[in-house]
Amino acid sequence: MELLLADLIESYIFLEKSSERLAVAQSLYNNAYYEDAVSRAYYAMFFAARALLLTQNISPKTHRGVITAVSERFVKTGLLSHNIWEFLAAGETIREEADYSSERRIDRIRSYTTLEHAKVFVETCSQILSLINKNYQNSGE
Repeated sequence: MELLLADLIESYIFLEKSSERLAVAQSLYNNAYYEDAVSRAYYAMFFAARALLLTQNISPKTHRGVITAVSERFVKTGLLSHNIWEFLAAGETIREEADYSSERRIDRIRSYTTLEHAKVFVETCSQILSLINKNYQNSGE
């Protein structure tokens, strides 16, 4: 499968969206909007994951599809550690709890943990994308 320049460009657009969501999550956390911070932190990870998948010409239709595809294409190949991938999977669960549950509120500690995990996940995806970009540029030489 050949990486197309258009897919690489779109990957960087999703990575930019990811960075924006992460900044908003931090702002929400700083202002004690812990549940909304969790939601934005998850979406930061989700967009970073989509950025990676676009380099493989993969665009799953569901959140679970994105999480599964990242595991299959990046964890199983050793490009992404299982521990960091778990941040994405756990992030979906806590985001659903934050957005849909009336039984349990997200506290400061859980929000902080999710935000920190999102920072690590997004940074790791950014590093992988840089490596893919470098390989793409070197393949044209």
